[in-house]
Amino acid sequence: MTLKILEEKNNALFRRKEIRASLESETTPSRSHVLELLSKKFEIPKENIKIRGIKGSFGVKNFSIEANIYHSKEEKETVELKKKKETHPSVAELKETRPSDAELKKEAAVQNA
Repeated sequence: MTLKILEEKNNALFRRKEIRASLESETTPSRSHVLELLSKKFEIPKENIKIRGIKGSFGVKNFSIEANIYHSKEEKETVELKKKKETHPSVAELKETRPSDAELKKEAAVQNA
C-alpha cells in the first residue's frame, strides 16, 4: 500500500490542514487503516484526524482520500459535526445500564412482601 499526498492546504479559518491523497491497494482500505497511515505520515495522534471520505471505482486499485488534520482533539471536536453514533448511546450501552429481568423480579417481590 502506497499513500501519495496529492494536495495539502492550510485552512487558517478552521485551523486545520485539508488533505487529498491517493492510496494504491488491492482491497478497500478501512478507516482505521487510513488513520494509521495518515498518523504516521504527519506524525500526529489519530484523534486529531477526521476522514471525510474514501472513494474508489470498480475494478481500480486506486482510492482517493479526503481528510482534515487538526492541531488538537479539542479543535476537531468544536469544528467537525458528530455522527449519530457518536452522540447517542448504542443499544448495547443502554442494555448495560438497564436492570435485568431477574433484578426487577427481586425488587417486585421485596415491594409486595
